[in-house]
Amino acid sequence: MQAILGERIWLNRHDEYIPAHHFFIITGLQLSVSISFLICVAGIIFLNLWLTIFGLVLTFFSMCWFLDRMVWLYKDDKQQREKNRIKMLQQQKLKCKKQLSKATA
Repeated sequence: MQAILGERIWLNRHDEYIPAHHFFIITGLQLSVSISFLICVAGIIFLNLWLTIFGLVLTFFSMCWFLDRMVWLYKDDKQQREKNRIKMLQQQKLKCKKQLSKATA
């Protein structure tokens, strides 16, 4: 579930901030998945069992790592949103105190 939510964040990367330590790794993993899938397809086309198996294994592990990174991205985003929410609540509380002190003065 968290991997899917992380992918949603990744798909909205043009509207949301993605930390650099995620951005470059995820881009590289997408490239790795694509290339390894092409290796697998080449193995099927040329009827080469070892090339096909190598492509499948590489695709599988690249995709697992990609999904792991999506979970990490989701958790980082969730933590950052919580920090922003707490900061916003503190600012609202301070603003209310100022308004209350003005009203009573």
